[in-house]
Amino acid sequence: KHFLFQHISGDHSEHAITELPWGLRDAVTLYESLNVSFNELTTIPPEIAFRIPHLRFLDLSYNRLTSLPTSLGFLFHLEELLLSSNQLTSIPDTVVHLKALQKLDVSHNLLKDIPDALGKIPALTKLNVSHNQLASLPKSLGKAASLTTLLAGGNAEITSPPLEICESGSDAVLKYLRESVAMQVPRTYVATAGQNKFPRVRGNQVATSVPNLHSAQAQYLQIQTDTVNTASRIKTPLLPPIGATKLDPSVLTDRITGLLYGAAIGDALGVATEFMSVDECAFYYDRESLEYACIRRDEHRVRWKQGDWTCNADQMFLVLDSLLRWAGVVDELDFAKRLLSWKRSGFPELGDLEGFLLSDLTKLVLQEDGYTSAPHQVALQVFQRSQPGTCNNGLAKGGLALPGIPVFHNLPEVSSNSLRICLATHPEEQCRAASVAISTTLATILQ
Repeated sequence: KHFLFQHISGDHSEHAITELPWGLRDAVTLYESLNVSFNELTTIPPEIAFRIPHLRFLDLSYNRLTSLPTSLGFLFHLEELLLSSNQLTSIPDTVVHLKALQKLDVSHNLLKDIPDALGKIPALTKLNVSHNQLASLPKSLGKAASLTTLLAGGNAEITSPPLEICESGSDAVLKYLRESVAMQVPRTYVATAGQNKFPRVRGNQVATSVPNLHSAQAQYLQIQTDTVNTASRIKTPLLPPIGATKLDPSVLTDRITGLLYGAAIGDALGVATEFMSVDECAFYYDRESLEYACIRRDEHRVRWKQGDWTCNADQMFLVLDSLLRWAGVVDELDFAKRLLSWKRSGFPELGDLEGFLLSDLTKLVLQEDGYTSAPHQVALQVFQRSQPGTCNNGLAKGGLALPGIPVFHNLPEVSSNSLRICLATHPEEQCRAASVAISTTLATILQ
């Protein structure tokens, strides 16, 4: 991670490669994917297309490339070509021979024009030419029937399409280009006879009258039952009074487990699209599937490994650890100590060197002397002298929901517990309101 931070800040790193390894240049290989992003490559050897002829995915983003070899046009199997954040001034015309190419990203370069025949690539569905120095887009793009996403914003001198249209998004750009060439889309008729669809209906396997005692579901429920019945309240602080919930104990346990897993998974997936526009999300991801391995790597997302969650989930687990330690009792002093320790070393058992914070206010708060002995007072003092916008409600995404779980049947206490954690880092009014809203909503769901 440290090397990648050096790279995006412009510092030289001894870990970055300046040329492709000889192993890729001297012998033919069967690799289908090559990712050499976030390095210091200045050139790509022309023989590379003949040494790795079966490439389907090639990521050269975040390097120092100023040009590309014309031989790239011989990568006939290439489906995805990522070239963003280089110093490219041109794209070779031979790129139009990439008949299998579906996605091309040349954003954040120094391009003044792109090949006129780019729209003739038959499989091209996604094109990103944003943040360059383009004056116009080729008319051939208006004839590209397969093209569904076209990003062209950030080209200050562009006149065709007009700048305001380019800044309006992909749909506006495609509409302009297609109208400009008076493209007529042939109507397609699809026969429906004989294509009746019968949806598959599966019964509730959990509610079956003849349970399978050896099934994964049955074993999972048995483990949960053993945990709930343990004699140690330290391990299970959740002991609601009779009538506190209408839910079956197994359902209640499942919902709480789902809350924890859902918060962590949602946080990890949320990294994929954070700070992206709708068009950028459509360009980099497929709506039907979103996997950790496909998360875009850029100057923001490079801070985390693909599939890792952010400090929001980390702080949620700090709250959970504190609750388990004190048998469900919320203690902001204990949370403050855990938060400071996490900031200094992260979770060492997970290989962390330190905790990475997104909140500027929390960073300032943790730098203050006396924070662990008076977190509420210190956080308020820091907030009062901080700049507007320093405070955000990021912690409300996960950590503020947990303090109310042990007392979910008592909404006033739920609110009080949530505020005790919130005030330890985020005393701003909106943050306090968010903490109460989220914690009481979840408590109601558990009821």
